[in-house]
Amino acid sequence: MDNNEPKKYEQDNTEPSMASEPTIAYGYSQGAPLAGLLEYLYATLSPKSMQWLGEHLIEHAQSVVQPYTMAEIDAMLEESERDFEAGRCYSTEQVLQMCKEAQSKKQMA
Repeated sequence: MDNNEPKKYEQDNTEPSMASEPTIAYGYSQGAPLAGLLEYLYATLSPKSMQWLGEHLIEHAQSVVQPYTMAEIDAMLEESERDFEAGRCYSTEQVLQMCKEAQSKKQMA
C-alpha cells in the first residue's frame, strides 16, 4: 500500500461533523484545526475581545435554523409559477448580461 494514499474515513453517524478534506485525508484529529485556531485567538485577542467573540458565537450556535415545511415549499413554487406566467422573471441571457455588467462596474471601481 502506498503511504501517500489518504486514510479511510469512518463516519460517526451519531453527530454531524464539519471535517475538512485535509483533516480526513491526512488523518489529523478533527479537533486539531480548532485547537490551532483557539491558540491563535488566545495570542491575538484581548480579554474583552475574547468575551465579545464568545458571546456572539454562543448566540449564533443557539439560533436554530428550521427547514422549510412542504407547505412552505409548495407555496414558494406556486408563487414562482405565478411570477413566471406574469412575466416577472429574467431569461438566462438577461441574467448573464446583468452579471457581466456588475462585474465590469466592480472592476472599474
